[in-house]
Amino acid sequence: EPASTTSAAVSSGVGDYEIVPELGSLTSNKYQFAFAKGVLSIQQAVLTVTANGASRIYGAANPSFTASYSGFVNGEELSTSDVKGTPSLITAAVASTSVGNYDINAAIGTLTSKNYSFRFATGLLKIEKAKVLVTANNASRIYGTENPKFTASYSGFANNGSLATAGVSGEPLLQTAATKSTGIGSYAIEAAAGTLASGNYSFEFATGTLTIGKATLEVRVNNQQRIYGQSNPAFTVSYAGFMNGENEQSSQLTGSPVVSTLANEKSEAGTYTIEANQGTLSAPNYDFRITFGQLAIGKAILKVTAQNANKLYGQANPAFTVTYNGFVNGESLTNSGVAGRPALNTLANENSGVGIYPITASLGTLSSTNYDFTFEGASLTIGKASMKIKVASATRMYGVANPRFTVEYRSEEHTSELQSH
Repeated sequence: EPASTTSAAVSSGVGDYEIVPELGSLTSNKYQFAFAKGVLSIQQAVLTVTANGASRIYGAANPSFTASYSGFVNGEELSTSDVKGTPSLITAAVASTSVGNYDINAAIGTLTSKNYSFRFATGLLKIEKAKVLVTANNASRIYGTENPKFTASYSGFANNGSLATAGVSGEPLLQTAATKSTGIGSYAIEAAAGTLASGNYSFEFATGTLTIGKATLEVRVNNQQRIYGQSNPAFTVSYAGFMNGENEQSSQLTGSPVVSTLANEKSEAGTYTIEANQGTLSAPNYDFRITFGQLAIGKAILKVTAQNANKLYGQANPAFTVTYNGFVNGESLTNSGVAGRPALNTLANENSGVGIYPITASLGTLSSTNYDFTFEGASLTIGKASMKIKVASATRMYGVANPRFTVEYRSEEHTSELQSH
């Protein structure tokens, strides 16, 4: 048979190459051979361009897509082949596209090659859920009160989204081990999924802190009263505001406040503040608010006693006098601040007959800052006045009847005359 040769080798590029015939082993007794050249047409190999799979989280920009190539011949690879340019790799998914799988479509783009034609295969873009951080907000309350309603804040929403626009439904579970009876301190507020749900987000959780502060225990200084001149009574306090049904013992209240007043035995009647400070008071779960009290110093009672008096019938009433009983602090009438005089009255006068008449005592012009007054009356005894009876001398003629004799009654208090035979 004839032989043929061509300059084309396996690595020869696409194109037309002469096929040159030669006699080879042809023989014939009847023919001579004439040879005509043929053409070897080398066509493009098919190169498959496959979009590589990719992934991103919801809300992120698409990554730079890449492609892989299969079908190179002659031991070639992309870098040693005559392939130039890059394929077009696009997807319909954008940053706001929901979680899911989306085609990455491959097309010719700027790809060129003499020796290869291109076939394209799609890849897959997997959009995964973005992570939102759910943080329990810090909260505070007072010892003995119920826990407040806990709230959470959210961070990590994509596409400028917010809780209201992100399609998140439900609420996180926010809880703490602290109860009403838990002592002061800081306690974790744990966050968990609860009923939270979202097509585009998964959730991570961060704890918050519940701070339990001391409750306020009111220390009320009890009001007191005493009389002017007396020593101050023992001052006491009462407490209000215990939580959880506690009392002085169960609340671990220890120590005592310091209670005092500026008033002493010699302080004038009036109202004085009873002050207090915390002193040695302490309780693990309470602060203290102190309310002052008042010491009311009342007036002492001064007894005003009218003194009994005597006079004789017809005399003017004597000046009535009194005695005072009840002064305190070693005081007397002269240094007690008592001013004025009591009113001392009787119905008896110069013409009142012999007998006993009451003397009444009343306030008159008496006044005092530190004393009130009580009164006790007395008696005025009117005795008989002395009377001197004198018969006047008389004359008559012999044989005449006696004249009417005149008698004169004389008293230092009253003077009267009486005619008598």
